[in-house]
Amino acid sequence: MGQTNIGKDSIFTLLGSFLDALSPDFSAHQKRVAFYLYRIGKELNLESRLRSALVFSGLFHDVGANKLTDLEQLFPFDPEGTYPHSLRTYLLLKYYSPLGDFSKALLYHHARASYQCEEPYYKDGLLIHLADRFDVALMASKSQDIALKMVNSHQGDIFLPEHVAALNKAVNNTDLVAKIFDGTFAAELKNYLISLPLGDDFIVEIKQMIVSLSEYFTSLNPGEGELAGWIGARISELMDLNKKEQDYIQNACLLKNIGHVRLNLIKAKSLSKEAVEVQSLEASAAIVREAMPMEISNLILNSLELMDGSGIPNGRTSGELSTLQKVVIFSCYLAKSLSSQENLSDNNLIRVDGDVALETAKGLLPNQPYNIFNDNKASMADAARLILLKARDKRKKIDAEEEALKDANKWSK
Repeated sequence: MGQTNIGKDSIFTLLGSFLDALSPDFSAHQKRVAFYLYRIGKELNLESRLRSALVFSGLFHDVGANKLTDLEQLFPFDPEGTYPHSLRTYLLLKYYSPLGDFSKALLYHHARASYQCEEPYYKDGLLIHLADRFDVALMASKSQDIALKMVNSHQGDIFLPEHVAALNKAVNNTDLVAKIFDGTFAAELKNYLISLPLGDDFIVEIKQMIVSLSEYFTSLNPGEGELAGWIGARISELMDLNKKEQDYIQNACLLKNIGHVRLNLIKAKSLSKEAVEVQSLEASAAIVREAMPMEISNLILNSLELMDGSGIPNGRTSGELSTLQKVVIFSCYLAKSLSSQENLSDNNLIRVDGDVALETAKGLLPNQPYNIFNDNKASMADAARLILLKARDKRKKIDAEEEALKDANKWSK
């Protein structure tokens, strides 16, 4: 995926808004845990790269629970049955995040210190577990003394003594708890994340992770968002649009569907298909609006095709749409069609000539983007095929590894 004008400040705002949409309660908990890990890491004088990896892991340490476990099941101080969501979190972060091998720490984030284990990242997982359980105790008791007492009573059993000692220093000798309760921890955490030496590749990976998670937790097709972003970027480049317009189109296409995760909080059975689509678009635009130029969220809101797939959004004609709107509409429509199960097969992933989606698009969607694609369809279809194969392969690997490791738990309660 191409580069982007979005900076570190914006990408962490986008990430926070997406986590809030995925699960507000989990998001608040995960952000607090990330802050504890930042402060504890300072007390332990951890090397900068390790501390940043721990903090970033804290932001996502329960993301696997959004699909597997109700919030209440994780919030007893010493819960049972934590391995499934730990395993799923590890796999999602392994395949979709910039964490790389460090994602293994999330597999152990409900591990117990009493289990002797020499595996890499085990101790890092224990530290995440400490921060996680301290937050549970603090939120339940609203008392730092009670929370510390609960943690201290389990050192050597659940937690490592050196980790507990660092937590005690961070709580007793700093304003950690005060910042948690007055909410100012969030700004300090974000300032720390922005200060990290992260390049454009990291920013692109974060956007792709958001898109992949939104597809994983909903009925969206794997690779649909990335494919839409790529088609939009390529068509706008071939149309010689300026760099700012290309950036708007690419981001609108890429992020159009991330709001679908918000619908997990809505009883979709009571909504029509049209209402679901409208609300998901509005949620996507709201998430994007917090972090990126208004033009991008406006393009998202204007990208909704008619619910039966026939025609220009909201009954308008092609002549009433801007060039940017036309490209976004066409790119998202085509990506959705080409990534559907009906158009996937091992031997013929994308049928370019005579494809139903293309023929439909030719008759119903704006001519200029269609003509650009049609003139370059061979090379573009090859690239699209690779995008979808890669996304499908990652999903298969996640499912296969989860099945292979589902009975491998040795270290939790």
